[in-house]
Amino acid sequence: MKIRPADACSFFESSIDQEFDLIKAKRTGRPLNDWLKTLIFGIIASVHFKQNMLDSGGVPSLIKRDLFEKKLNFIPNDFSFDVFMLYYFRSKNQKVLRPKIKYTTRLHGKSKWQRGYKSEINLINTIFKYKKIWKESLK
Repeated sequence: MKIRPADACSFFESSIDQEFDLIKAKRTGRPLNDWLKTLIFGIIASVHFKQNMLDSGGVPSLIKRDLFEKKLNFIPNDFSFDVFMLYYFRSKNQKVLRPKIKYTTRLHGKSKWQRGYKSEINLINTIFKYKKIWKESLK
């Protein structure tokens, strides 16, 4: 709930006719603390994965259905899904579009996972542990 529904609809409508393999939002308008955490993670992840992983958690994302028909060895079903998709498509040198979308503070409800720095560090550790599995899934 960090994106206004009207903004999400505009994002999808403006992106759907473009040629892409992955459309992954680039977040704008975020609070400074969130922006800094994302930047630091993005730099560390870029070094770890040896490719540009800046704002890798940016959502929403659009992926063509045929990706799921390729029977990849591994597709995460947790919060690392968006990071994996960026890693996968960049590793395959496929077209990744990064249109901007405005993020705000959460409009309604509470995050189910983001409960402070400890939960964020746990997510980062999980993502970094997946590197070997993700690399295998590219073969």
